[in-house]
This record gives sequence, structure tokens and C-alpha cells, in this order.
Amino acid sequence: MGKKDDAVMYLVRHGATAANDSGRLQGRGIDLPLSPGGCEQIAVTADAL
Repeated sequence: MGKKDDAVMYLVRHGATAANDSGRLQGRGIDLPLSPGGCEQIAVTADAL
């Protein structure tokens, strides 16, 4: 473990959507649901954290 004053930062990218899976670009203001693979990514990330 580090010193008392050390900080840990986790960078987590969003889970995949159907648009990601098909190679389509998404911009701001688009709120697409996660694909089944994206849901799995989120579950694995949650377990790791």
C-alpha cells in the first residue's frame, strides 16, 4: 500500500452500445442503451471495483 496521502484514480470507459458494435459514431446528446456485451462489461467492471 502507498503512503497516507497517496490517491488512487480509476478511469472507466462507458460500456458498448449497438452503435459501437456496428462501427457507427455517436455524439453528445445521444443516450443509447447498452448492448448485451456492454452490460457484461459493466458487470465485470463493477466486480473489479
